[in-house]
Amino acid sequence: MAHYFKFIYVKVKEMVRFKALFPSEN
Repeated sequence: MAHYFKFIYVKVKEMVRFKALFPSEN
């Protein structure tokens, strides 16, 4: 089950970085 949470963590981190690159999408 730990690998599933790690997958979610990586996806969330990528989403945060994406929003940081494109702050226009509020």
